[in-house]
Amino acid sequence: MEERCGPSTKNDDDSDDTAMKMVERDGESRLINIEKFIMSLEKWVKVLFGMVCLLYVLNIFLFIVY
Repeated sequence: MEERCGPSTKNDDDSDDTAMKMVERDGESRLINIEKFIMSLEKWVKVLFGMVCLLYVLNIFLFIVY
């Protein structure tokens, strides 16, 4: 079996570290994009919930008046 030694081993380790860092950055950017999407979705759910509540109150008001 042949052992690696010297600069080639260091270059392999550096490329492995670089690949791992790229994968970590890619994963982090995906998580950030998912967080942004969830925040915007949460905002729209709040808006829609407020509209439903308003329509519910107006509906009750209209039934009482007529």
